[in-house]
Amino acid sequence: MQNGFNLLAIYTSNLFGIMVILTVIMGGAWKLKGRTRENRLFRIMILMVLFSCFVDPLCYTLDGKPGLLVKIVYTIGTYWEYVCNIIIGPAMLAFIARHIHGRFSKKQRIFCGLIVWIAAFFLLSNTIFPLIFSIDANNHYERGPLYNVFIVVNTVMIIDGVYLYVRGKIRGGILKFFPVWQFILPLVIGLTSSWLFYGISMTFPSFAVSIAGILYSLQNEAMYLDGLTGLYNRYYLEHIKEELSLYRGRKKKNANITAMMLDMNGFKSINDRFGHATGDEALINMSEILRGSIGEMGSVIRYAGDEFIVLLNTQEERSIEKCLKELNDEVAEFNEKGEAPYNLSYSIGYSKLDLMNQTVNEIMNEIDRKMYEDKKRFYKENENYDRRRNRREN
Repeated sequence: MQNGFNLLAIYTSNLFGIMVILTVIMGGAWKLKGRTRENRLFRIMILMVLFSCFVDPLCYTLDGKPGLLVKIVYTIGTYWEYVCNIIIGPAMLAFIARHIHGRFSKKQRIFCGLIVWIAAFFLLSNTIFPLIFSIDANNHYERGPLYNVFIVVNTVMIIDGVYLYVRGKIRGGILKFFPVWQFILPLVIGLTSSWLFYGISMTFPSFAVSIAGILYSLQNEAMYLDGLTGLYNRYYLEHIKEELSLYRGRKKKNANITAMMLDMNGFKSINDRFGHATGDEALINMSEILRGSIGEMGSVIRYAGDEFIVLLNTQEERSIEKCLKELNDEVAEFNEKGEAPYNLSYSIGYSKLDLMNQTVNEIMNEIDRKMYEDKKRFYKENENYDRRRNRREN
């Protein structure tokens, strides 16, 4: 024992966290999402937790050791841990939001940003007025009277994450599945233990276990995900079709779902003019726009090539029109930015599911027919679309 805490236990818990993170990294499964924002958030969490599992036991080791260099290293390491708490929590919240809802909404960004800035203000002020923590002349760490500010910050992030998950489950109905509890629970246990019992180093090992929980959930979803876009694939569609068939078979109630089929206009032209790599980029951009526009209201499936199926968990005309308007606005905004050598466009057809009178396959055929009717109208009205819109050359 030293200074009231057990260094061996601290080394062991953080070594466990390091092993968990290294297993995740070496397994390579965290690259499932390719180039998406979710993947970047996952990388941030992995790298920060890994480094913190080295820093945390170092700080405990330096506690009470004499010397100016020790004080400098100890102070920097301690600030690093607090900064990580500020960053990792919001990153995990943003990951949950993007994965379940397809976007990190403006309201969520403002709310999260406000919490982060408050925590950052107190941490910056701590360099002048040590109210969060202090390291005395003998290099002993002490929690300050405002230490609980960071406990509140982490608690708010966890509660918000649970709220986003529950709201997504309620609004997404049978169309969503991604269990949050298996990586929220380790955080709650780890943070609570570290808060109540100073000297129990559980914060960053619990983050490591939570990241492994995220990975476990991603692996469960992997067979249902398209490798390029990160959207659901046809296996997921078959899963949903089976679920819908159960609704129809029971003859008790109708599934409150609207099905849409969307096809990109001029996609072949993008491939021919700019190459397949750019074509893949266009698919990814369209996919992210779709996920962001549909959000928690449903699921987006890459059906084949540049064809997508959207399943909305609603049949209210107002909600359907809102999703379509948001999709149209997002595509228009993308084109106005002019950051890509092409413009995005799409044709769409949709139908409200009537499982009492139609089979799932009949519904699929109906939205396919409506989509092609919309595409014919589009090309009739835009005969020179490929030359006029996708006009930039390599």
